[in-house]
Amino acid sequence: MEAAEIAFVAGRWILVSAAGLAALAVTGACWVLAWMLVRSVSDVDRWAGFAVALAGLAWLGLPGAGVWLLWRSSHPGWGFALLCATLVASLVVAKWIMSGAGAAARP
Repeated sequence: MEAAEIAFVAGRWILVSAAGLAALAVTGACWVLAWMLVRSVSDVDRWAGFAVALAGLAWLGLPGAGVWLLWRSSHPGWGFALLCATLVASLVVAKWIMSGAGAAARP
């Protein structure tokens, strides 16, 4: 293996790790918000909490699909694009969710 190939493989692993950790951050933020909503006295808020929790779990599918496309398909460019998009979108969505959790925490 030459140095360029080693750097390419290492870069893919770094991207996969960063996208996965960012998706875990979104899932964690979703669960915090869902926990706040489920404890509410309103039935609408409870159902919204369950929906937010499910959305957080579904978000984990994005880096999973990116990894599959990157290593298992004939179109690794799509996997790279999906992982990059997951990384950026996860950071934005985590910020939005934490802002929503701050608003939900107010009485």
